[in-house]
Amino acid sequence: MKTTFLSLILLLLTAVGYCQSTGFVALDNKLVWENVFVSPVANVPAIVAKHGKLKIISTDGKLYKGKATGVMYRCSGCSAVFKYGYNFDFEVEVANDKYRVTISNVTFNNSRNGETKTPAEKPFLQTGKIKQTADVVTDITCLDTFFNKIFSGNALKGGNKI
Repeated sequence: MKTTFLSLILLLLTAVGYCQSTGFVALDNKLVWENVFVSPVANVPAIVAKHGKLKIISTDGKLYKGKATGVMYRCSGCSAVFKYGYNFDFEVEVANDKYRVTISNVTFNNSRNGETKTPAEKPFLQTGKIKQTADVVTDITCLDTFFNKIFSGNALKGGNKI
């Protein structure tokens, strides 16, 4: 009995170690990032206005939709997909001292002018799941850090500009 219980505990601890530690998920073969921020004041236009590459394109009550284009934020060790910047769509829904941010349609620019793009699903997903290679983990962690910083209202540090 003790051996079975111990085995179960070890199995659960191992499974927890393999769980995704970012806000990214693969939904219907699409890469989506989501996080909920707890804050009594969610001034979404002010948060977005801090970042010149982000723009709100529509509002409907407490739902804000926007786009980011030509974002150049990258972390040390990121892969070449970040070279010419990236783009994404975002939605922010405000409710009861919190707000939910959803990022979708992440694309990487293939040239300086951004005319051709690679969807993030191509380098990051395989058979509908997030790849667990070192490069993908580094890139996903970088994007997760960036999204958390900009949408929590924290300023970016360390010279990384968007």
